[in-house]
Amino acid sequence: IYQDNRGVSAARNRGIREARGEYIAFLDADDIWLPDKLMRQVSIAEKNPEIDLIFSDAEVFNDKGLLRSSNMPPRNVQYEVGSFRDKIAKTNFNDGSIFKGDFYKNLLIGNFITLSTAFIHKECLEETGYFDEDLSVVADYDLWLRIAKSHPVLYFNSITTRYRYRADSMSGDENLRDFFYQSLNVDALEKQLHDCPKLYKVLIKRRILECYKSAIWGYFNLKELKKVRSLCLRSLLFD
Repeated sequence: IYQDNRGVSAARNRGIREARGEYIAFLDADDIWLPDKLMRQVSIAEKNPEIDLIFSDAEVFNDKGLLRSSNMPPRNVQYEVGSFRDKIAKTNFNDGSIFKGDFYKNLLIGNFITLSTAFIHKECLEETGYFDEDLSVVADYDLWLRIAKSHPVLYFNSITTRYRYRADSMSGDENLRDFFYQSLNVDALEKQLHDCPKLYKVLIKRRILECYKSAIWGYFNLKELKKVRSLCLRSLLFD
């Protein structure tokens, strides 16, 4: 399969269009699936036919070795009682627990789905749409939000993937990485603001402001003042 280089989202979309199977799974170039990853997720999908998106945990590594044994929200933090993060905090690491249902609100708080762990019904993608090729880096977060808004999601609390942490060439200096992503998350959240149930509009606006605040503070500490000024002006639209 060949196409001109139009970015990673365009490449993934081409792969989805060409795929003939019932399910779609993604594997970024430097990531690694554990040998039984697909077998375990197919088994879960067959036992839960109502579920359209399955994801699991991943360990994080780089060229120097293991960085984190889990890529899920940390377990030593207090979360809103009953939320997905709260439930994860109360489980044992890698214990195979399954959580399923409405993940939309939890994803609005922040993205916790590692792309290379995702396993999706192709029909779901046909209905909700593919990756937004204009969003580049946060196109996966945008897709999870669109799916979760109208489809049930399942989390399998098991390591199925090794995620390689790599410096992002789009963000330049690796020290800017977290602030770079915080500012881009706004793009995915803004799309939801225009198309979400009224119940979530206040939450989304608050999350957008939190993303701006985090990015502004980070860039300020790194003396990236032009970026600070730009983000401050954009944030005024939501204050």
